[in-house]
Amino acid sequence: MSFDPGGAGHFRREITTALHNNWKLFFFEGVILLLLGAAAIGIPQIATLTVALLVGWLFLFSGIVGLVTTLRMGSAPGFWWSLLSAIIGIGAGVVLLASPVSGAISLTFVLIAFFLIEGIASIMFAFDHRHELPRSWGAMLLSWAV
Repeated sequence: MSFDPGGAGHFRREITTALHNNWKLFFFEGVILLLLGAAAIGIPQIATLTVALLVGWLFLFSGIVGLVTTLRMGSAPGFWWSLLSAIIGIGAGVVLLASPVSGAISLTFVLIAFFLIEGIASIMFAFDHRHELPRSWGAMLLSWAV
């Protein structure tokens, strides 16, 4: 006996119909994304500044929402940690928005540090599992490159 909780066949037909009816919009979206991607590759300085500004706004808004939430739930456990987190988010957003060039450089160094640490952790993880996974630990070891 098979169980089809949401009517997968019906859902698949609806998706197919929507794709068929709106293919021009999806095509247009794809063309725009290709152009934006080519522009980001062709003018990386502008793309980098755009990302820094976007991350700055994200930090600022998330910090403000976190601050409002924290202040409204003042008696909740972890109030001071939540307040500190919100203030750090607001501060990081303000710094990135005030100086996006140095913020982009800082974000680059943070990403470099993250990927280095993640790569080292992946290598150590593979070595820790070489006895449990004798046939596939080599692939795990190569995953550091990703």
